[in-house]
Amino acid sequence: MAGVFRSRALSLGIGHGAYDCALKYSKERKQFGKAISDFQAIQWKLADMATELDAAWLLTMRAASMKDAASRLRRNLLWRSSTPVRFAVRCANESVQIHGGYGFVKDYRRRSFIAM
Repeated sequence: MAGVFRSRALSLGIGHGAYDCALKYSKERKQFGKAISDFQAIQWKLADMATELDAAWLLTMRAASMKDAASRLRRNLLWRSSTPVRFAVRCANESVQIHGGYGFVKDYRRRSFIAM
């Protein structure tokens, strides 16, 4: 069971790292005279990332609470175990999309979220 919680924690960390990099980059990058974070499409991507990360955190906390209470853990834990991982992968992919071509350059930190 400990491995499940470790993978969730790692996934949350990766997702938050990708989100933080995307948020910072979107505020720095200028296009058409303004930051790309001002464009609605980027705002939607960032909002979706934040929402999914929050949901993954809540699912992880709920599973930990269920483990502490030892209540029907197996059945409920199985379908929740992959959700934070999927959210982290989606956040990493969205981060690469926000970074554009820089998302694939190995010299940039955000590439490390995908290259794992």
